[in-house]
Amino acid sequence: MDKRLSSWDNKFLSFAGRLQLVRSVLSSMHIFWAVAFLIPSYTAKEIEVKLRRFLWGAKQERKVNAKVAWKKVCLPMLEGGLGIRGECRMG
Repeated sequence: MDKRLSSWDNKFLSFAGRLQLVRSVLSSMHIFWAVAFLIPSYTAKEIEVKLRRFLWGAKQERKVNAKVAWKKVCLPMLEGGLGIRGECRMG
């Protein structure tokens, strides 16, 4: 996942582009590995942190000012969220 994120960081992606990559590729990878293997909870949390940071356009380890709470972002689109699949434990 880090390889994919670093290759996409250099491109000038809009929020919609980053959202599409998170929804279609990154969250799917997260779900696949969680189903295929028993991953530790701290690893799942780290993956979610990477997804959030990428979605909000964070560079390196700087603080991110999220526009919306992560739990709300993960809601289905019919409920007002952005439809990102996966576990959304952190707010």
